[in-house]
Formats: sequence, structure tokens, C-alpha cells
Amino acid sequence: MKHCYLIGLFIAVNLLSSCTKVGLEDAEESQKPPGNTIELDSRSLLNGYPDKQSYFPGDSAKIYMSTANVYKNKLLYVYDLAGNVVHKINVSVTKPQDPRGDSPSEMGFGYTEPVAFKVPDIKSGVYLLAKKIPIVIKTTGHPDITIVYPSNTENAYCTSGRRSLYTVPAAKKVSFLRPIPYTFYGAGFFAWIEKQPYSYGVIADVDMEDYNNFKGKLVVFPGHNEYWTRKARRNFDRFVDNGNHALILSGNTMWWQTSYNAGLNQMGCYKYSGEPIHTPDSLKTINWPEKSLKYQPIHSIGCDFNRGGYGNNGQGKGWHGFKVMTPGSPLFKGLSLAKGDIIPCRSVEYDGAPLLGFAADGDPIIDAAMLQFHKVELTAFDHGFRVKGTVATSMVFKKTVHSGTVINFPSTNWCTAESFRQGPIPRITKNAIDGLLTNQDMFSK
Repeated sequence: MKHCYLIGLFIAVNLLSSCTKVGLEDAEESQKPPGNTIELDSRSLLNGYPDKQSYFPGDSAKIYMSTANVYKNKLLYVYDLAGNVVHKINVSVTKPQDPRGDSPSEMGFGYTEPVAFKVPDIKSGVYLLAKKIPIVIKTTGHPDITIVYPSNTENAYCTSGRRSLYTVPAAKKVSFLRPIPYTFYGAGFFAWIEKQPYSYGVIADVDMEDYNNFKGKLVVFPGHNEYWTRKARRNFDRFVDNGNHALILSGNTMWWQTSYNAGLNQMGCYKYSGEPIHTPDSLKTINWPEKSLKYQPIHSIGCDFNRGGYGNNGQGKGWHGFKVMTPGSPLFKGLSLAKGDIIPCRSVEYDGAPLLGFAADGDPIIDAAMLQFHKVELTAFDHGFRVKGTVATSMVFKKTVHSGTVINFPSTNWCTAESFRQGPIPRITKNAIDGLLTNQDMFSK
């Protein structure tokens, strides 16, 4: 977010606690004979990271770790999000390690002696090693749904190695080869989808560089998906333009342009300062709504952060959730929601569509001419704040007659564990997925 260090630091501090939680195995445990192959749990494993952002079953993977003591002949358990052990990795030896070099946030932690293993043939999803280190397993099959894990944004905010893209001073580049916590803003959705009967595959942000990774007829973006490369955006637009659908369950989406190094293990975002002079205007790592990039987010996802702003703003307007505008929408099927009812969703950041003003009943009126979509409908809204009053808008649209349908619930908090614990959000999300998978008309009229 442009010069919004207060918000960035608030989120970074929260993520710092996730990045640096440590605990020690009791002394008796660390002294057990090498022949005892017991679990290397979250107390003894201080932190770690995989050598890649995602894997296919059968891939060779490496995990770099630092532990409280030297351990021999342990087992590293792989957990699903329900806490079930789905795989066990033999660990012959592991030890305490410190980050190497002067810039571990930017260049990686440089741990040595990784644990190597073959990725098991398990269901695509996000898994946690020792309930701590996230790892994305893709699918070689042909799922109906592709779900994008927000790995870029998690990296951007993580302060492992002392810096993130939000600390003061801020890093200009951040490495994926460092401990990065599991998503907070997407946790509720990923735990929920794991229990659903859908055919899906999970990929990381970096996988959007290859259009072939967009599989099935629906792509879903849960959580907080803020950092996008130009190539990822082009592939996303291509997917929708080809008649496939998108479900955006993320706020502050598509806000910063980012880039990767050749090895795809480091991302850069200069944020208006220090960009290499040879960088073309179209690839400068600044906010996507900037005119110089000539690629407005509203033409891809219908709204942007400039218009949505911050939720929970204390300015006296808003409802800590979305006020229903179209109770007859297929999205609200089975919920008995009336016009004006509130869908609870305490949000940190929102996106909003361009508006002409407000109707007599207070509902926002969308500026359809600016969007130039074939069809667009607002379904619910909230008031936010960013320098001045803003409006967050959930929406359904089709860019052209032949393009797919895009549904956008533009909140950073739509997919949190709190949002999926109770209330209408799980049912609305299910209605959206079911409708898009069966090519239903998702407009209320």
C-alpha cells in the first residue's frame, strides 16, 4: 500500500510473532538415544523453509531447518489442516542454525544440511510440517478448481531476518528461502475447502507465471492476494476471457506489481524508490492503479483498494460487514437474507468499484460505463476510509458475452478462521463455487 506504513507495520508485527515463535524440547527428550525415531515436533523445530514454493507429487524436495538442539533419527510429520498426519519424513540429523550473511531477509537464510525427501502422492493442498512450516502440494491431475495460495503476500509481510517490504527501513527484495508463516487471512477457507467434496488443486502465486497451471473451469483467490506480476495478471485475464470463472475472496487484491528473480526464489517491489533505471515503465514495481502501468485492476477484478480503503475505521460509518443489496442473488440462496441485512466480516482492507453516487435508499450506484463490462451487479457493500470515505463493493460481472463470470467479495478477512467459524460466509462461498462450477447465471436479475 502506498506509503501506508502504519497499517503495514501493524500487520508486520502480527506476522513477526508467527515468524519467530520458538520453544525448546525438554532436556530429557533431547538426550534420548539416536535409535529412538520420535517426532521432531513444533517445540524442537524452531523454524524452517522448503526449497521451492510448491511441488508436484513425486518431486524431490528439501526442507531447511533449525532446531533447539542436535537431534538424530527423528521423524518430521506432515499434517493436513485438520491436524491429521498424512506423511512422515525421516530426519537423520538436524541442528541449531543461524541465518547467514548480512541480508537474510533479502538473500535467504542460507541454512545447510537440508532434509531431502520425495513428495508423497497425496491430495493437493496446503500442509504443515511439524504444524509449523507450510508446504503447497499441487496436482498432476485435471481438477475442476484451481486455488491460489497467497505466497507472495505472505512473503512481503514476513519479517524473518529482520526485514519485510513494510519495515522501516523496508527491504526492496525478499527471499522465499526463509521461514514464512502459514496464511492468517486464508486459514479459514483452506481448512474449510479441505473438508469439501470438490475436485481442486492448490498452486502458489509463482505458479501463475505458467498458464498451464490454471486448471479446470474456476480459479479461487482466498485471503490477501496483494502482489501480482504482470505475467500472472495476463494469465488470469486470459483464463477468464476464455470463458472460465473466477472467485475472488481477497481484499487489497492486485495492489502492487512485483517481479521475481531468475531462480523464482526472490520477489522484488521497490515501491517508488530505487527501481533500477533500466526497468521499463510497464514493469515498475508500483501500485497497479497507476496510469503509467496502463493496466488498471478494475478491468480485471472490478474494483481496487483506492476505492475500498480500510475497514473498521472508526469514522462512524459502516457495519463491520457487507450490507445486502440483492437478497435474490443466487449467492444468498438458503440464507433468508433480506435487503439491508449485514453479513458480518470485520475487515482490515477492502476493495471498491467505481461509483456514480448513491440511490435514495443509500445503496451505491456502480459506474458501469467506466468498467465497460457486458454485465455487472453489486450484491452488498460496506463503508470504509482511506484519506476520505470509501465504499467496499461485493459484485458479480461478466466482461464480455463470452467471458467467464467473476464474483468478488473484496475483503482481506472473508477467509479467516473467524469468518468460517460461524455466520453466512461458508454458505455464500459454497453457493458461489457450486454456481460457477455448473455455469449458472449468478446475477439476481
